[in-house]
Amino acid sequence: MLLSCKDERIRLPEMRKCVDKRGEKVMVFTSGFDFMNMESKTKKSWNNGIPVSVTPEMAARWLAISDKKNVRPLSQAWINLLISDLMSGSHTTRTIRFHADGWCCDGQHFLNAVLQSGISAKNIFVEVGLTDKDVVHIDTGKLRSFSTTCKIAGVSATAGDSSLVLMLEYGFAHTGKETHDQKRFLVNKYREQVDFVNSCLKSARLKPVAMKKAIVDLYERVKTNPEKLSRLVRFGKVYSKMDISGGSSDQAAINLAKAIERIPTADRTTRDDVYKLTIVAIDNFMKGNPAKKICMTKKQKENLK
Repeated sequence: MLLSCKDERIRLPEMRKCVDKRGEKVMVFTSGFDFMNMESKTKKSWNNGIPVSVTPEMAARWLAISDKKNVRPLSQAWINLLISDLMSGSHTTRTIRFHADGWCCDGQHFLNAVLQSGISAKNIFVEVGLTDKDVVHIDTGKLRSFSTTCKIAGVSATAGDSSLVLMLEYGFAHTGKETHDQKRFLVNKYREQVDFVNSCLKSARLKPVAMKKAIVDLYERVKTNPEKLSRLVRFGKVYSKMDISGGSSDQAAINLAKAIERIPTADRTTRDDVYKLTIVAIDNFMKGNPAKKICMTKKQKENLK
């Protein structure tokens, strides 16, 4: 019940300080929420940091203004789990966040759960005014992948790119856990090498990171030699398409593809083998060796020691 207010000078958005029958000061709602525009030039807590109940109507509005703005794909399975929590009453207090432009940048699964279930969620904190930089660092709830945070940050990079640059920077033995920002820094540092590998290997064929490193190492050796660089590019195309219509001199790329298919490349212990096989296969390819299998010469063995 709304009680008479003793202090008309104190007015907060959506709420007013009042005195109950026992003479104690309380906060009560005096009007509905103005949730139509969530834009904010400054980062702050909405409704003065007081938690609110998010209704299906609010969820529908916020999803509409956020349509196609959030780069993270929706997972109906995750939404169903949140719906289950809402229906059982086990959904706990949480925070949802809005970009400075007004769209929901953290909470789209939650809002979809509220809308689909038709159940209001109580005690929800809301933050507004987040920048692109803030959004990149949001890792609450369902964690954002490296590819997703890169899209938010406006950087073209994949998880495969991050694996390659970590190997280029630290070698095969590195097992550290860099942040997404650190990985993006390394992607920019090795952007030339990453772009070259991606331009060579365009198919969905298996492309283990050790193989990519071998290609990068050879690229560094031949990039100032147009003839050899062209041949290295040709190797990537033949490997990707498994097409040797150019003649038996391209056979080495096919040999490598078949060899890698028999190796458990997800196992870190095989990285050295994959690297060596790639180096030898490309060397054979450069020489136009038509052999039907990867043949390692005595000189190649010595060079790989």
